[in-house]
Amino acid sequence: MKLTRQLFPLPKVDVRRPWTAKEQSLLGTAPDQELAALLNRNVASVQSCRRELGMVLVELTFQIRGYHPIDEQRGSLSLQLLFI
Repeated sequence: MKLTRQLFPLPKVDVRRPWTAKEQSLLGTAPDQELAALLNRNVASVQSCRRELGMVLVELTFQIRGYHPIDEQRGSLSLQLLFI
């Protein structure tokens, strides 16, 4: 069987589903995890397509901490930027 496969190899098949214009237009409008679920694709595929199109993901995360007297001096809102 191994020799047969070497002599008559199976053609390689590209199993990737092409991206439609509508799917590409959704990139960057929501987090990659949400778009992956919405488009029935995996997260790596969404990230790869977004990067190929030159889009940078900016994800803002706001976290409200519990009250502490020091918070009045430095503010109680923290901001995290994630560039992928």
